[in-house]
Amino acid sequence: DATVTLAGNAPLTWAAGNFVPDGQRLMFNTPLSDSRLDFTNPLRLDADTGGLPYTVREVFVDDNPTGTTDVARFSGEVSGSASSDLLKTGPGVLELTAPNTFAGQLLVRGGTVRVDVGAAVGPGAGVRVASGGRLDGAGTVDRAVIVAAGGTIAPGVYGTNNPPDTDTLTVTAPVSVAAGGTYRVQLNGTDPGTFST
Repeated sequence: DATVTLAGNAPLTWAAGNFVPDGQRLMFNTPLSDSRLDFTNPLRLDADTGGLPYTVREVFVDDNPTGTTDVARFSGEVSGSASSDLLKTGPGVLELTAPNTFAGQLLVRGGTVRVDVGAAVGPGAGVRVASGGRLDGAGTVDRAVIVAAGGTIAPGVYGTNNPPDTDTLTVTAPVSVAAGGTYRVQLNGTDPGTFST
């Protein structure tokens, strides 16, 4: 595994200083990655002041299709105003491990956003999971979740382990799954297609 800590782990603000400029995406991993990359700095999607123009902050995570350990992790808090949405693209996994307070939307348009144990996506404009996107994990989501056709929500279900790891993803607001969307759960049974009470 690798850890990235910049500027003494000071908070980094998108489009400020030498960090990612407006209109550019933050990219992690390659199709050959075989380890977790932990980005530890707190990340501000904007200056969090009033009257900011609308922006989308894109995080692209690539994937090694032959492995399961190539995860990009934000272990610092992601914050920002309602003017800035966080967009996850790419086929890989973005793991959130901190309590996050950004108020804009979380848009999952590719790969997986995993809200880990003890992590949270705090109150805000909602989570939208598009076709090809997936929301899973065992943390807390304090906002509405809308899953479009072709999208997936998988509470507590990680990856494709056999049997998969299970836990509880807590969503404190309404969850809507469109026709053609997937709500994936694991039932605890001794044989395929059965469950225990």
